[in-house]
Amino acid sequence: MSETMQKIMYHIILLVDVFLTFYAISTDNVIGCVVLIFFSIIFSKKASPILLKNYNKRVKAKKLLFDKYLDKKRELK
Repeated sequence: MSETMQKIMYHIILLVDVFLTFYAISTDNVIGCVVLIFFSIIFSKKASPILLKNYNKRVKAKKLLFDKYLDKKRELK
């Protein structure tokens, strides 16, 4: 499956999860809320690398720059 199709699929699943969570909360369905919380945790672990790929690259690049800056600052002391 292509990366674009995976992103679309994960966005749809995320949208359905949000609607089901609101429905479970509004109907006071405690078991449904617990099940959806576990589903959301599992889903976020699998979908995060795909949905947040560009964001993770930017954060990693900024972290590397900051680490280089700190290394230079430590060398000066």
